[in-house]
Parts: sequence; structure tokens; C-alpha cells
Amino acid sequence: MDTVTTFYQGSEDWCELPPLPPAWEIVNTKARGGSGDDDQMDDGADSGSEEIWGEPRVQWYSQYAAKILPLLPLEQIVQSPAKDLLLNFLSSALKWTNEKNVPPWARTDRRRQTPTRISEWTHALGDSLGNVSGWLSLQEVQSRFLARILELEDEDACWKLLSPFVSCYVCAHVYDAAKVPEQAIAILDLCLGKLLGSSTFERDSYRSGELSGYDEPRLAETLMFARFARSLNLLPLFFCMWLILFPVGSYQALHGLMEISLASRIRFRLSEENGYSC
Repeated sequence: MDTVTTFYQGSEDWCELPPLPPAWEIVNTKARGGSGDDDQMDDGADSGSEEIWGEPRVQWYSQYAAKILPLLPLEQIVQSPAKDLLLNFLSSALKWTNEKNVPPWARTDRRRQTPTRISEWTHALGDSLGNVSGWLSLQEVQSRFLARILELEDEDACWKLLSPFVSCYVCAHVYDAAKVPEQAIAILDLCLGKLLGSSTFERDSYRSGELSGYDEPRLAETLMFARFARSLNLLPLFFCMWLILFPVGSYQALHGLMEISLASRIRFRLSEENGYSC
């Protein structure tokens, strides 16, 4: 509140946004293995440590922030002197979100049991990152956002961010954009590589070949430009080819098929910009 007051009382420069509070902090309110608040969890280590992690005393009101974030005029801010301040904030918000969804102190088999209530915020952040990425260079998108999303080992946590990221990027900067960014194919191909490297496409994995949950199927549909395919009655062809290619384990062929869909739609939009017909 002090930062806001200082700015409105006549500061000429943009103020650095206050940092987010820690995603988790050590609490000492229960013994290891005892009963306590559901928001408190031990670190799952085998060393006998009695450190207990839980919600911080100062909390980020993520549900309210999820409603405010879409209201920001991102294009205008990126083109203003406040650009770096915005990107720094979004980077720190992404770091906080990853730590909240995938606690670094929890064992891998305990992470999905960790109580988090930030699905609305996670999707809102993914949307905003995808939107703002249309006005950034490939290097900026990779270093600030995509690398941190794609490195997530927890696939569910990854899809929660990546699916809205890709959906918003495609809608804002491919479907509806007056000019498609030059780096669009490169950015979306990075996202495609992450999807095709998931356990879904491992033949011997549990529920192999089955897109599960809410975000993973939507991500696949967006990357295949399924809405565009429907308008040309090509969607049945895509899925017939999927059924043919997946059982024989042709990862390269499947990747090629989805890349064709991806690149052809973007090139179609580029031809529209230049006044050509396909």
C-alpha cells in the first residue's frame, strides 16, 4: 500500500512492484508424524528432520489477483518504460506459482497431496504470459517464461500453465493478429516438443496414448489447430492418422504430423496478411 501511495503522490518514475511473499515457510506447530492443520506438511525427507512446511503468515491473495491480471493493458505496458518492471513481476509470479504447485521441499510422491488452491490464478497467469509473449523476442520468452514452465517435471503442473499459455498465444497472435510474430512457430514448437515428450506418448506407460485431465487435451487440440481443421473437415483425417501412427511408436511421424498442422495454419495466416489466397 505504501508503494501505491508513493506513486500517486507524485512519483515520476514507475515503482518496482513489491515482491510476492514466499510460497511456503517453515512452521514449528506440530511434531513430525503428529496431527495438525491440513495446510502443514512435513518435508518427506528420510533424514529424520522435524522441519514442517506450511502456508506463510503473509499470503498472496491469488484469487483476487487472478481477476485483476487480465485487466492489465499488457501491450501498452510492454511498449512503455515500465516493460522491465512488468516482466520482472511476471517472472517472480511464475516462480512463486511453480513453487506453490510443486513444492521443492516435498517428495515427488507427496507433491500431489500438497494442498494448493490456486488453479484460477495458475490459469490466469498462463493466459497473461501467453498474451505478453506475442510482443517479446524469442529469447525473452524462453529465458523469462517458457524455460521455467517446460522444466517442470510434474506434468499436471506444467499443463496447467502451458495450456492457457498456448491457447492465449494462438488466439491473440495467430488467429486474431493483424501480423503474426516471426517467432510464432519457434515458440509453439517448443511447447509441442514438451507435449510429445510426455509420458502419454510412452507406449509402456500407464494409460499410454490417453490424454487425461482438463489441460492436456486442450493443449493438444490447440497445437493441432483443431478448430481450423474442423472448418475444413480435416479433423477426422488428423485423428485417423493419429490412430495409425501411435500404435507403431512412430514418434517422429507424429511430431511431423502435428508440426505440419502447426506450421500450415500459421503460414495460412501469413498469406492472408500479404493478400494471397490458399
